[in-house]
Amino acid sequence: MPLPLMGPFRVRKINGKAFPDTQAVKVKKGEVVRLRLINISNAAHPMHLHGHDFRVIAEDGHPVAEPQVMNTIDVAPGKTYDIEFIADNPGTWLLHCHELHHTMNGEVEPGGLIGVIQYDGQPALETTPGQEEGKDKTDKSDMPDKNNMTAFKDMENHPAASYVEFLRTNGMIAGVGNGMFLPDQTIKVKHLNLLLQKVTGKEFNLEKTDRLTVFQELADGLGLATQAKMLTDKQTNTLLGDYKDLAGISLSALKTIAFLVQQGILVPKEENGLLRPNEKLTRAEAATVIAKLIQKDLIAINNTGNM
Repeated sequence: MPLPLMGPFRVRKINGKAFPDTQAVKVKKGEVVRLRLINISNAAHPMHLHGHDFRVIAEDGHPVAEPQVMNTIDVAPGKTYDIEFIADNPGTWLLHCHELHHTMNGEVEPGGLIGVIQYDGQPALETTPGQEEGKDKTDKSDMPDKNNMTAFKDMENHPAASYVEFLRTNGMIAGVGNGMFLPDQTIKVKHLNLLLQKVTGKEFNLEKTDRLTVFQELADGLGLATQAKMLTDKQTNTLLGDYKDLAGISLSALKTIAFLVQQGILVPKEENGLLRPNEKLTRAEAATVIAKLIQKDLIAINNTGNM
């Protein structure tokens, strides 16, 4: 399933086709489905599968000794991953890139890097909104809405625009008034605690907003620390291989960061390999992390709040 960059309008394609012309992968319940993701483009593609978790069983043609279970994998330029999942959830499911501009055909969306997993006997995916029985009714819930990308005046062309818009359209943030969000301003502790409490229904009492502390306390508060601790030292080192500024960080904290990388919450190459552990978290960064946690089912939405 090559993921190339094609054409004068930088249309991205799967197996030579851009959505909605991509060919569905037909499966039967109970089958073990194996897909090979090959990125022959010049951009990374965080590929997300709906409805299933998969195991990464090979990297660049070499079997993985300890397959990792996830639902999103960041496929860097030139990389190849073999993923495998059990077809145990009948429906029609998306496999798509989590970058907004990679799921468009020029200025038209949806398009680009959107594939479909279609179970035998299930309806084909509609290209217009549909709610057919047996179809994934939340197919596009985590696909950013291009038409609303400029709801906040200061978010236009911002790297976090799709995630901020995801939270806005789900009623979780309202900005600061006058159509502004102030994305690069440091988030206040009270605002972060309030947002987390409203989203999760749990009380958060974060006292600092430096990035490493926030990531650790989020993992603890969301019950993710236990999963992080299960990573082996080898897995941790592999997942953190692209970071350049991890000196002095404890092993438990490193495993937390590695787990967030494994789940696609943190993407080292999008931040030039810098975790910036002691820098203050910005409003846009907080929105990005929370939106990704929700999209990957690591936060169960309880309520809504303003930020």
